[in-house]
Amino acid sequence: MLGNFFGKFLGSAVGLIIGLALIAFVGYVLIRRALRKSNLANLASALGAEMKSGQLRIQREMPKSLSGLDRFYLPQIEKAFGDLNVEEFRKHAEVLLLTMLESLEHRDIGLLYDAGPSYKAQLEQVIEDMKSSGQSITVDDAKIHKTVISNFKNTASAAEITFQSGLEARLLHLDKDGQILQGSRDELSQLRYEQTLIYVIDPELYQETTKTVLAANCPNCGAPADPLAGSCAYCGSFTNVIPLRLWVFSGFKQT
Repeated sequence: MLGNFFGKFLGSAVGLIIGLALIAFVGYVLIRRALRKSNLANLASALGAEMKSGQLRIQREMPKSLSGLDRFYLPQIEKAFGDLNVEEFRKHAEVLLLTMLESLEHRDIGLLYDAGPSYKAQLEQVIEDMKSSGQSITVDDAKIHKTVISNFKNTASAAEITFQSGLEARLLHLDKDGQILQGSRDELSQLRYEQTLIYVIDPELYQETTKTVLAANCPNCGAPADPLAGSCAYCGSFTNVIPLRLWVFSGFKQT
């Protein structure tokens, strides 16, 4: 009788131990699996963040895409203005853009390369706005990647060519306290600007330019004519002043 009792007791105890051991083993497997999933999730999250950071870094390092339509517009420009040196104005646009940024940094319109009065007026307004708000910019390591023709318009009264430039620079936009509003001290900014080259037909629109925008010759004797005189000083014939068209850069914008 006693032997049967101890046998049953031992059997129950062994079964209980085995059951507890089985539960503990299952729990260990589940916990380990959960930890493994958690670690994988954390790893995946870290990798994802790193990849995202890398992608953002690559995006910041890649030049801005440009709307280059040179193949489409160059034949049209050549047909309309066969003697126009487009490459010279392309280089002009690049120098002008760099000096525009330099003028903004130093708040000095005198640093600007050759441009029309409306371009200068636009830049002067930006400088004035910066002065009144106390804001400023700094520009370092500026370099132009490429300049393309993005638009061309030609009508009976005017013509214009739009140059689009992609450039990089360590450009900081600062508030009046010197805190960074835009840009990074450690990374280059990728920028894109458009500048418009306009063919001046009505010289009255650009009276402030330092260049000569009027030229005329007497239709009778060919002598130089005085634009303010009604007749030729050499032969006395009536003269009409003929406006000389002029290519000037008229404006800029960041795109």
